[in-house]
Amino acid sequence: MVSGDLMPWPSMILASLITVTYIGPGKLPEGWLHSTFCVRRDAVRDALLWLKKNNTKYYGDIEISSQRLDALPTDDVLLEISSVLQQSEDIHIVDEEGEGYVPMNDDEVETNDITGQSMHDGATPSVVPLQVSGTIDTDLSTLSAKELMTWGLVNLWDEGQEGGYAVKHGGKPVSDFGRPWQSPHILQPADSEQNFFEKAYPCLFPYGEGGIECTQPVPIDFVEHMQRKGFDRDMHLLSTISLASMQQAVKEEEQHRRISDPAIQLLQQHLYATAGWVQGSDHSQYQLRSQIWATSIMFNPPSLWLTINPCDLHDPVAQIFAGEHIDMDNFLATIRPSKEKHAENIAGDPYTAAKFFHFTIKTIIQTLFSVTATPYSVHCQKGIFGFVKAYFGVVESQGRGSLHLHMLLWLKDSPPMDDIEWLLREESFRERVQSFIRANVRAYLPGLESTESMKRILNDVDVAYCRPPKPQGVHYDEEVARLELRVARAKQLHTCQVHLS
Repeated sequence: MVSGDLMPWPSMILASLITVTYIGPGKLPEGWLHSTFCVRRDAVRDALLWLKKNNTKYYGDIEISSQRLDALPTDDVLLEISSVLQQSEDIHIVDEEGEGYVPMNDDEVETNDITGQSMHDGATPSVVPLQVSGTIDTDLSTLSAKELMTWGLVNLWDEGQEGGYAVKHGGKPVSDFGRPWQSPHILQPADSEQNFFEKAYPCLFPYGEGGIECTQPVPIDFVEHMQRKGFDRDMHLLSTISLASMQQAVKEEEQHRRISDPAIQLLQQHLYATAGWVQGSDHSQYQLRSQIWATSIMFNPPSLWLTINPCDLHDPVAQIFAGEHIDMDNFLATIRPSKEKHAENIAGDPYTAAKFFHFTIKTIIQTLFSVTATPYSVHCQKGIFGFVKAYFGVVESQGRGSLHLHMLLWLKDSPPMDDIEWLLREESFRERVQSFIRANVRAYLPGLESTESMKRILNDVDVAYCRPPKPQGVHYDEEVARLELRVARAKQLHTCQVHLS
């Protein structure tokens, strides 16, 4: 056992306390171990001197050993840590170590594989997820039987005699927070209490005060802490609400005045607190707006606003989710279920439509915006709009229940709001904005020239049942132009038929 006031503790104890395992395929990138476990001798000395001066409760009596400080490296990883380092290429160990009551879905497992593949490609993630697992020495490989017996006898030694060996349950529970279990009416001196949290986490409690369950001027028992004394008062106040007070509150709201009845004010507070957990409520919308404003303050105003509305009724991918057998590699639009069957499949299984929407949005974010979100980190590469610094999306449902997404995009290196006003006055900047829009944003909507032309647009409910040309194809531009020409000719033919009739 390690005891005493001689600091710092010897580094040799780390070999029996810490094991480091990196999980991931490929070669371990250089610098990961140093950036996480490096020890700086001067930083340890300055920290101990500061704690001895400012944290007299726990570090006032310590003795700083120059010999032990000299044994620490100047800026390097301790041998006791690097010697126990190991690497495993089985990335599924992460799921096993973090397995709980809520199982991970298939999408999250796929994102873990994406993270692993990025190491093969030579990319180094900027964030390395850490998981802490407690370990015990079950085979007693680091503690000898003599050490165990010595420590056990010390605990049993009572006034010069060997104590008993009987083990029995105590009559009072043991506090996990470091505060002695005592009556709430008995207040112990602050200097006699040893709080585990204050002592174990000097970075959180540098002055030795403020730990969980620490001594307070007015002690509160755990049972009293869990009971809200305002329940009876709130119940009595809410029972005084009448129809007249509600009508008076409505009048005050319409006049944009503050509600005068304290009972109505209390009711409003409880409603806001409850509505915050309900999606689509006013309070939840307040929270979403707060997130948007906070992101805008940090990353400037959003660069793009877009709405993604995938067609879940006639899209062949949606029909595959519904159980239809459609070969997308050899796609033929003429061999397909009828449009009535399409609607029947989606109406009979709403979960299919939601799963198709989630798949489509996730694919758009990954392929077009080049943003891959995993349970542990977010990877961003250059997409069609450049590098995305942040995005914010809200899902809404239409009248028949189909889903669509409203999204805000914050692009990297976009000008701040204060500079956009005077930048738009320059001809060169306006030309750059126009070229960016032409290269990235395009709308092909023939027939919208006038109200009469809109009435002559051909109504094709099955237009979504197709497979667009592959962007990776060699003749992608020619295929897109040919597809647009077919649509234009079909509309012109329909217009001629309308005039002839």
